[in-house]
Amino acid sequence: GLSASYRLANDIDLKYYPFSPIGNINTGQHFSGSLDGNGYSITNAEINGGGWVGFFGTCKDCTIKNLYLKDISVTASSDYAGGLAGYLIGGTITNCAVTGKVVANGNASTNYGGLVGLTSGDATSTKVQISNCYVDVYLEPSLGGAAGLVGVTAMPTEINHCIVNGHLLSSNRAAAAVAISKSAGVSI
Repeated sequence: GLSASYRLANDIDLKYYPFSPIGNINTGQHFSGSLDGNGYSITNAEINGGGWVGFFGTCKDCTIKNLYLKDISVTASSDYAGGLAGYLIGGTITNCAVTGKVVANGNASTNYGGLVGLTSGDATSTKVQISNCYVDVYLEPSLGGAAGLVGVTAMPTEINHCIVNGHLLSSNRAAAAVAISKSAGVSI
């Protein structure tokens, strides 16, 4: 289920397998469990969708650690896309790496992050903490708002010891760490 704890025991190659994001904002189903990649990688995940997409579509108060998403391809036709998560509503991401691309398929696509598209919260969610992550992606939203780590922060977000590499192609609001901050509680 979406609230269980998982731990990888091997590398996984998704090259020949269709993949849908884990968690979906449209159905209100958020991944709220934990995933320990245990130092293993998931490669060649190809994800196509509207907005709020990534390997995880929507996460709430989740824990994701020790995971390497290698050669991921995320194509979104709307807002908020990220290599690891489209939408993070509170939670922790630690010791993760993402390589690949996050690109637009449409004319109204903004606010993309190599790691997370949007961090936000509500009265019950925990603070967002991102640490010790590596991102090397090609980012191209159609309208702008692209960042190597997080496209938009809308709640207190703490980012520590992360490395960003790659290529950002954006008509406006491009940054290595965070493209847009709508919260006074962002620390990098």
